[in-house]
Parts: sequence; C-alpha cells; structure tokens
Amino acid sequence: MNRSSLLAICAIAVVFASTCVLCADGKPTRTREEVVALIEAAGTTRPQWWDSVPLEYPETLDLSFAQPPQGEPWDSRRNVGQYMWSIINENAGRFEQGTKFMHYVMKLNEDDPWVVRRCMEQLAHCYHDLLQDWARAAYWRRKLGVRDVTLANCYWQLGNKEMAVEIMAGIGYDPSRYGGAIKQWADMGELEQARKLAVVSMGSRDWGAAQRALADAYRKFGRYEEAIDYYEQVLAVVSQSEDNLILKHNQDHARLALENIRLYETFDLGKVQDGSFAASVPAYNGDLALRVTVGAHAILAVEITEHHEKQFYSSLTDMPERILAAQDFRGIDATTGATVTAEAIKSAVARALSQGTKTQ
Repeated sequence: MNRSSLLAICAIAVVFASTCVLCADGKPTRTREEVVALIEAAGTTRPQWWDSVPLEYPETLDLSFAQPPQGEPWDSRRNVGQYMWSIINENAGRFEQGTKFMHYVMKLNEDDPWVVRRCMEQLAHCYHDLLQDWARAAYWRRKLGVRDVTLANCYWQLGNKEMAVEIMAGIGYDPSRYGGAIKQWADMGELEQARKLAVVSMGSRDWGAAQRALADAYRKFGRYEEAIDYYEQVLAVVSQSEDNLILKHNQDHARLALENIRLYETFDLGKVQDGSFAASVPAYNGDLALRVTVGAHAILAVEITEHHEKQFYSSLTDMPERILAAQDFRGIDATTGATVTAEAIKSAVARALSQGTKTQ
C-alpha cells in the first residue's frame, strides 16, 4: 500500500472514529455535518482494498461504454453494461474488481459527460448494492444530483435519520418492483409513513409490490393480522400479462410469508431437536435449497445447497452469517438490494427448523 492510500485510510478512520456514537439499535448516530464529512472523505479517496485488486477485464470490451443498438444480442464480452450485469453482479468475488474497472472506464471517457454519468450510476450501484460501502455510494449519488431511496438508505445507514427522512418525504409514490421506498420507511421505524405510501402506490402497477411491502412492514412490527390481509391482497392481484415474473415473485413471497407467520410467531429454538434439517423455497431465479444444523439448542450451520440466483450474490453468504450470529431468523433485515433472495433464505431456514420442532 502506497503512502497516499495509507494517509487516506487514516483520514477516513479519524472521521469515522470521531463521529461513531451508537444508538439503542446499534446503528451509529451522526450529525449532518459529520455525515457529509464522512462521505467526502470516503468519496475522494481510494477504498482500502484498491491496491490489492488487479485491473482485469476482457480485451473484447468496448470501453467507450456505448449503448448497444436496439435488438442486438446480449454480449457481455463486448458491452460494458452487460459485462457488469452478467459477470460482475453474479460473482461476489469480483465485486471489487468490477468497481475498480468502472473507475477506469470513467477516467478513459472523462471528456464525454453522458458516459461519465453512466459510470457514476454504475459506481453508485457497486458501492451500495454490491459492497454496501454507504459513504462512497452516497458520494456518487450526490455527484449525480439524485435524491432517491438509495441515497436515503445511505444516510440512514451512516447514522442520520433526519437526512433520510428529508428525501423520503419527497417520494409521493413507490412504483418499484418490490416496494423499496415502503420498505425504507419501515426499516426506519416509520410504519405509518410506510402505510401511507403503500396505499397511494397500490394501483400504479399490476405487480402486487406495494401490498407485499406493506405486509412485510406489518410483519416486521409484529402486526400479523394486517400482514396476513395484505399478503392475501398480493395473491389476489391479476396481471394483464401472462408472463409477469415480478408478480410471480411477489406472490411466491406472499405464500411463503403466510406459511411462515405461524413459524415466526411460535418459533422457539429450545424446542428444536438436534439434527440437520433441509428445506427448499422459491427464490428469484428458481428454487433455493438449504440445510440447517442444530445442536444443543443452537444453530450450528446454515448451508446453501442449491440455488439459481445470479444478481446480488452476496446475500447467499451474508444472510446465513447473520442468522448464525443472531441465532434466529426473525428481526434480520433483508440484504440491501437482494430482498427476494434474502427473504427466501429466511423463509427456508424457518421451514427447515419447523421440521425439527419437538412435539409436545
């Protein structure tokens, strides 16, 4: 590591250490000035991993980052955007490499504002969805001049709810596939705001997304009757398209949630017998299977045995680790950017452990 990188890391560490005060739920709390300083310090310096990650990419890539002509076949060895989607996003071990590559592409095209903006959007995605580096993700969203759920989540994760609320208050409806803005309100403890946003968003698409997100919010707050009502509303949505995969994902999630509410409400690890228990549930790209090992009233291992997920692969390692640490599958928020996969893992763990519950 060179001297400039080391000094940069030390500077960020000083900012972080001087501002990191934990609130009751374990999240840091920082003033607006402290958050902005942390974002600027991180965004204008290289990440700690930078020097250890080689700059590697296929020589066939068109580094001008041109948009492919409409109708052209998908080619992840030529098109930069498709390379990032198919190769980087689907391989957790290449997240840092892809992020460094996007910095390189932006530098190569620094005289083309349109390409620079596309690179900035990719960098914000990499730092937020792949690396969960909230400060650098916020830096690039701010550079883009975008005030959206992603930036709000960054502020929330960095410890300033007020900054997050200012952005969220400007979001009038949530047309996203899985109700990201509704979920953000719920994650911040604002159930009533989540409900209001869901109500005005329910007719925007035939995805069942707003109903699903509100049901998840009620479930998060332990209000199971309301959760059941909205999950049933998801199942009642009728699509105008025969191949509505988004609605299918949301309805699969609702079915699992209805099944698992009983498991979540009554779960007691002390009643699960020793052994290894397997379960399979629908995830984003097909069934996801796992095995949970229990011994002496403790979860010893959560092993993914089969999956077909491609995007946001990190949840496949992140969620099992968090479940092991918590010794529970309840109260753990879905991995950012990987809601469907993360929730599928939690549901599969619940289903697996139910098989080992001792009968009274």
